[in-house]
Amino acid sequence: MPDNLVLSPEEFANLKDGDETAQLSFMRTFAPCIKSLVKRRFGLLDVDAEDIVAVALYKVIMNIHKFDPGRGAKFSTWVFQIAVNTARDWCRKNRENSWLVHDVEHISFDPEKVQEREESTKDAKLIWDAMSRLDEIDRQILEWDAHDVPLVQIAKYLRMQEGTVRQRKSRALQKLKAIYESISN
Repeated sequence: MPDNLVLSPEEFANLKDGDETAQLSFMRTFAPCIKSLVKRRFGLLDVDAEDIVAVALYKVIMNIHKFDPGRGAKFSTWVFQIAVNTARDWCRKNRENSWLVHDVEHISFDPEKVQEREESTKDAKLIWDAMSRLDEIDRQILEWDAHDVPLVQIAKYLRMQEGTVRQRKSRALQKLKAIYESISN
């Protein structure tokens, strides 16, 4: 994670107070990272990712008073979780037609590439389906871990022991594998 995603106490206070300069600086800093995250995680087009970024940043600014630095979680972790939840909601709402939109960028007339894309899309949908069947905490642990959030940070955010998070992660991976195998057969 880039160092510029860490806000000083003064920057955080200014953002919390509604300072427009702080809000613009926050948006310029976090927007590219959030866009990259949601594009990579959810396989979205630029235009869709940009919409999600705008909504996520708006949610952060409107709910900044709910973030408690005393809980031990990083501000950036909180921001990224809002972005992931926003993207997840968008995908849920647009799930039925998303393949029409998302595959437009990848149109290929090479039969081998078409076959690869179809298999990749099928696998991604199966993994998405399997992830959606996990309970919320297990899903969050796996998503944060996939984005290189340290287990100690995940533990602080969830108010759990690090060992508990490590164990839940291991069990969640086993559950995910079993679910994936059951729905892919």
